[in-house]
Amino acid sequence: MEEEEEEEEEEEEEEEEEEEEEDKRGEEEEEEEEEKRGEEEEEEEQKREEEEEEEEEEQKREEKASFLLELPQSHPASTLSVPPLQPPK
Repeated sequence: MEEEEEEEEEEEEEEEEEEEEEDKRGEEEEEEEEEKRGEEEEEEEQKREEEEEEEEEEQKREEKASFLLELPQSHPASTLSVPPLQPPK
């Protein structure tokens, strides 16, 4: 009778150990998944920031191009007067 009880206790202990190991593995997997998600979110955030910077730079280039295109119209070369070069005396 005692042997059976000992065997049952051993089996229960083994089952408990297996459950603990499974729980531990599950927790580790969850942590890995969370870490992976965090990394993915960081990458996405970095991409968004880079895209925003590119958009801002593009907008600045467009504004500069627009300004440069307007310059000749608002200041035609014919209205600019440059005195002729004087030969040294």
